[in-house]
Amino acid sequence: MKILLAVFCVLLCPKLLAGQCNADSVISRNSLEAGVGVRQLKDMNLVPIVHKGISYRLGHNFQKGNGKYILLSGISADYAGINTRFEGPSASRYIQLEAFYSHLLGMVKQRNFTFYAGPQAGIGYGLGFYPNWDDSHLYWSDYISLGAGSLLCYKSRGGAWALSASLPFFSFISRPEKNRLYKIDDVTPGGIISSMNSNWQAALWKRNFGINARLEYEFSSVKKLSQSIGYSFRYGYMEAKYGMPVYNLLHSLGLKLYF
Repeated sequence: MKILLAVFCVLLCPKLLAGQCNADSVISRNSLEAGVGVRQLKDMNLVPIVHKGISYRLGHNFQKGNGKYILLSGISADYAGINTRFEGPSASRYIQLEAFYSHLLGMVKQRNFTFYAGPQAGIGYGLGFYPNWDDSHLYWSDYISLGAGSLLCYKSRGGAWALSASLPFFSFISRPEKNRLYKIDDVTPGGIISSMNSNWQAALWKRNFGINARLEYEFSSVKKLSQSIGYSFRYGYMEAKYGMPVYNLLHSLGLKLYF
């Protein structure tokens, strides 16, 4: 009976969560994230057909702040085996590396919730390889962006809810040309890096539109250890002046451990 009562108190009466929704003192902490989801990708430079598959994600995040401001940064890596309805499982591969930094200010502060908003900068490299459709070329979609981010935190009795979203306003983007000068791409490490850092051009949100939204519930079931579960929705559209657009959609579920 005592054990059941202790478990009940831990689950329903955890300590106040210090971090995103703390409005009293400055708190710094890190988190590790693992997630899995479904990715849909359509690169019109290749074929106007959707590639779909399971995507796996690993990431690290850092945050510092209180009710007046919050600094957020993170780095992540995604890997997906994708295919069309005409192919077998995982016929193609897609890899994405991303990092971001945001400085959000507390705009609205009430007893149980705080709303933050401010600028956010990001960088991302996405690379696809489709051997059944084109085994001689790589297809990338890279960006360096400046936009806006927001975070809404709500403290409940059992934990804390956080809803975040971001949009790019101005970007530099890199995409391959529709018609390549060379029949075969240089697939050495140096050649891949060189290709993915070529053809940069400025773009507003109409040519590089991306929404990144996440709903997260954080709770503490063990003393000094917090974790969260979350759902993420990500949609991206990128179109360079010298090529066709690429569409990227991801639904995913993730688990974070804070320390």
